Amino acid sequence: MRAERNFSFRLGKAALACLFLVALFAAALRADSVTEQVPLDPSRKAALSVLFPVDEWDGFGFLPVMVHAENKSDSDYTWRFGFTHGLSRGRDRALSFQSEFTVTAPAHTSRSTVLWVPGGRAAADEVCVSLSLTVQGAGVQGLRWNSSIMSGWRGKGVCFAVSPQLERNYRVKHDEIKNTNKSAPCTTTMRASDWPADWRVWSPFTVVVMAEDEFTALDMARQAALREWVSLGGHLFLKPQGSVPARWSSTAKKIRHGLGAITMSELPAGMYVMEDSQRPLWRGQRVQPWKSLIKLLDLEDAELMRFSSVVWWLMIFLLLFGVTIGPVNLFLLAPEGKRHRLFFTVPAISIGASLLLMAVIVFSDGFGGQGVRRSLVVLMPGENKAVVAQQQVTRTGVLIGKKFSLADDTVMGKVGIDSDGDIPGKSAARGNGAASGDWFTSRAVESHVLMRVTPTRERVELVAGGKPGVAPIVQSSMSGVLRDFLYLDEFGRMWRADEVSPGRRVALSPHDKNASVFEVLHSFVKKDGHGYFHATMTGGELGLISSLGAIKWTDDRTTVIGFVEGGARNE
Repeated sequence: MRAERNFSFRLGKAALACLFLVALFAAALRADSVTEQVPLDPSRKAALSVLFPVDEWDGFGFLPVMVHAENKSDSDYTWRFGFTHGLSRGRDRALSFQSEFTVTAPAHTSRSTVLWVPGGRAAADEVCVSLSLTVQGAGVQGLRWNSSIMSGWRGKGVCFAVSPQLERNYRVKHDEIKNTNKSAPCTTTMRASDWPADWRVWSPFTVVVMAEDEFTALDMARQAALREWVSLGGHLFLKPQGSVPARWSSTAKKIRHGLGAITMSELPAGMYVMEDSQRPLWRGQRVQPWKSLIKLLDLEDAELMRFSSVVWWLMIFLLLFGVTIGPVNLFLLAPEGKRHRLFFTVPAISIGASLLLMAVIVFSDGFGGQGVRRSLVVLMPGENKAVVAQQQVTRTGVLIGKKFSLADDTVMGKVGIDSDGDIPGKSAARGNGAASGDWFTSRAVESHVLMRVTPTRERVELVAGGKPGVAPIVQSSMSGVLRDFLYLDEFGRMWRADEVSPGRRVALSPHDKNASVFEVLHSFVKKDGHGYFHATMTGGELGLISSLGAIKWTDDRTTVIGFVEGGARNE
């Protein structure tokens, strides 16, 4: 009897040990996610937890944060969440980005809410983003609770997401090389079904890897969200169930989708080990996914807008101010025997000089500012969507207001190109369809990156031709005029038109292949031979993303890429 009890006891200990190891292993697999329990007064009968899918973020795009609130009381509870993130090194290191959200839990309910924390930084260099969270509201101990979610220097800035089915594959391979001197990117297990159907779920990641059957098992909305993320520059790797299918030949297993790509292959090599030479590549593809396709703005454009280092007028002003408040004041305005006048003349001269200085600055720089912006529009065939990527440089004067409208699902990142970024206390904010704060600062050169996926029915159709020896005829439903229109047809021939206006049928004429444009279009051509077009668009509402209204844009340029749709080629 005693032996049986001892055996049962040992068996129980073994079972507990196994459970502990399983729990420890499961925790290790999710080491890259962060969960915070917000301390609440027990008498409130409520619980509040916050889940961050990654513990490292480059500050670009959006960071999805899942808040789970459980309210067992008879009252409704509301909490306010505040997020602040910024850089600990590099330019704009003193600039912080802030956002606020409100979460409400009705009585006797349990709900999960995803907060989309907007990023603010767009740079391809090594960065260290610190993120802090503040919670206020019902039952929060001390009325205000703070937590530092991310801090310290990691220097990776690249995050991979792996699906649950492939998690073990990744861990086994990763453990084989963990003792080497090579660094691995931040990798997190993401279960798509646990998150909403929104592309911002995948925004912190550079690469997403999942099995082909996992992707097909997702509902249509989540598949569409993942494709939208790809179109903004993401890279989706789909691991086939068996060998790579015949339809994915060596030349067609990678399909470009917008600014990103979908690849049918095994797990990418860079998922296990990220060589130093690969790190800038991954970052560059994330914050400037158009760079391998087309040039929007160069640093030279920013240099042309910098303020002159020769501020001769300021030197003259300081000289006159010194002469006035010194010799003129002492010998003419408050001479010997009338020194008591200094109590009046010094403040008067100082105030007058300040007003004069303000007038000189306004006269020199003016109000508002001027800027240059370039945008790339990529039409998504068959999806009634378009990707808009915009790069802009501004030189501001005196700014009266800094708030402007900006959709909550639009990516906006600030590129530090001015030494004014080191000034302490600068902050920028986003929320409720608007941006405010120091996205733009007075008398500074600023550069921004903006991206979005927007619904549209604008397109270019092939209405006639499309056969050997027959010139194609196209018709545009774009809201703007397409100029320097170039079309690469399914036979590899290039056609052109000086102008394609909305609603008008235009016959194209043969054109010698433009090497640079051909390279861009060739990267978009599908295996089935449907050809793409390249044009510059003037006017229309699709191409440009609005920001600060006080900026006068002196040079707008929109490049449009998309494939020519229509059934004429099948006639």
